Amino acid sequence: NTVGEAKQRKSEATDILSDATFSLHKGASNANELDGESDNNEDRKEQTAAKQQLGVKPTETKILGVKWEEENDTLSVQLGSNSESPTKRSLLSRLAKIYDPIGIASPLLLQGKQVYREVCDHKLPWDVELKGVIKKRWKNGKITCPANRVNVDSRQHGPLTTDEIDQQRLWWIKQVQAEAKKNSKCQNDSVQLNLQADADEILKCKGQVQGQLPIYLPDSSLFAVKLVEEAHIKTLHGELF
Repeated sequence: NTVGEAKQRKSEATDILSDATFSLHKGASNANELDGESDNNEDRKEQTAAKQQLGVKPTETKILGVKWEEENDTLSVQLGSNSESPTKRSLLSRLAKIYDPIGIASPLLLQGKQVYREVCDHKLPWDVELKGVIKKRWKNGKITCPANRVNVDSRQHGPLTTDEIDQQRLWWIKQVQAEAKKNSKCQNDSVQLNLQADADEILKCKGQVQGQLPIYLPDSSLFAVKLVEEAHIKTLHGELF
């Protein structure tokens, strides 16, 4: 939509509401041309005491109960934080607290519901910490690419691009490496493998293979295992061990 079309719709909405004695005196837009037209624009952006306490930004508002950042024109859904000791009860509680009426987080919610269904199939107790594969599946997201696209530009359609996939792969590498740095084993690996950060802050092994700079991933991480599995499938078992 263009700014001109938005102005026309705003004018029509104002007239329709005026006929019903409703005064439309506040509005929000990601276009400065429209946002600046309101006489009460500054009043709208003025923070109330309640919003200040909740940490709500002046440029944040809500559409159908979903947070909208008008400057970047992005919608976001609050997913909460992962529990360090997930249980059947905490899984159900977290899934139930996610408010997503327009389906932004549907892929992630579906994955969470599948994990919860598996927990129910195993007839696990409500307050016993999850173990093994089920815990890993819950704590490790698998749909960051589509979720990031929806958050950044929900109007973009079609298959994920190579750039989008590479961007999320690098994001996960940074997360895995940041977690690995908390372990003493990473310090030993840093000396043995001569780990150094590149321009993107990615740890790489210097001097191990001539002309190559392998990315460092701890062998204990699920992400590293999945990368090996992906390469294994792509090469169809072609001399990859």
